[in-house]
Amino acid sequence: SFCWEHRPEQAVEATPQENTTTCLICLHPVGDRKSYGTMVCPACKHAWFHRGCMQNQAIHAGFSSFRCPHCQNEYRFLMEMLTMGIRIPRR
Repeated sequence: SFCWEHRPEQAVEATPQENTTTCLICLHPVGDRKSYGTMVCPACKHAWFHRGCMQNQAIHAGFSSFRCPHCQNEYRFLMEMLTMGIRIPRR
């Protein structure tokens, strides 16, 4: 967990489209701007997620099976999610 002054920001140059970008996990809108509560896959830059949805996905998948649900990228996706504070259990 990060305080509001030190929480990380994704360096990915991507912005969700207004009212059309949805979380690929829950299928609800992610909003029209990058925020602490939204995340994007650093590999494909098209897959958007809510932070809570991604944390649940990580807990269920575990370290060895965690990847982007859209492009299936493992390494870049995993490293970015760890950097952003997503806890991924080893199983």
